[in-house]
Amino acid sequence: MISMINPHHVCSWTGRRLTEIKVTGVAATGAGVSLHVLLHAFGGQELVWFSRVYGDHDDKFLLLAVDRAAAGSLQRLPPHRPMPETVASDNPDIEEYELSEAVAARLEVRIEDAGCSVGRRDLIRKEIYIHDDCFFSVEPLDDALLKQLLHVILRQHSFYLGVPVDWTGVLDPIGQTLTQTGSLRLQSNPRRQSLTVSWEPAGTSLFGNLWGRRPSHVVRIDHGQASLVGG
Repeated sequence: MISMINPHHVCSWTGRRLTEIKVTGVAATGAGVSLHVLLHAFGGQELVWFSRVYGDHDDKFLLLAVDRAAAGSLQRLPPHRPMPETVASDNPDIEEYELSEAVAARLEVRIEDAGCSVGRRDLIRKEIYIHDDCFFSVEPLDDALLKQLLHVILRQHSFYLGVPVDWTGVLDPIGQTLTQTGSLRLQSNPRRQSLTVSWEPAGTSLFGNLWGRRPSHVVRIDHGQASLVGG
């Protein structure tokens, strides 16, 4: 059985059991998903990660992945971000080091409080940016990674629902809706054992976005099995 993922983060998004994911060009962006959850999409892959916490309030985080051949010549220092040792059994299987000044120079990475730029795109396989451990961007995006990201977000909703859930039957339909609409919101309801998947209709005005009813599907959970029942 696929396990639940505890986000280990509390904010207005997690408090409402709400997440958002958008597809914009070669990136997936969104809100309500912590770094701890995102990294599960990359567990067990042959990648080596280099991370940096930055910003005036240490609320921004950049994590870059290179393949093992490229990592062989890079400095490897312990990461500076707090590692959730208390949840070791729930940690994703990744290899992570500090994005030191030496590594940043080799990868032509420039980090400032206003943002960052990456030069050696030929060496960097994946890039994760996250703010306040809630608002995220992951790139470059392909179909396989998008499916993995959706799956770990659904596993986060398993945690909200309080039961391990097999999401296999709804993963592709939800992914197709995301591809068609470009943006989804997912909100779970533990009392009803359901998940609402909603999106903005094309051409909606600002007033309509604020007050209109969003089209949606409902996913029911029955004995740990997810099924799509309509909106």
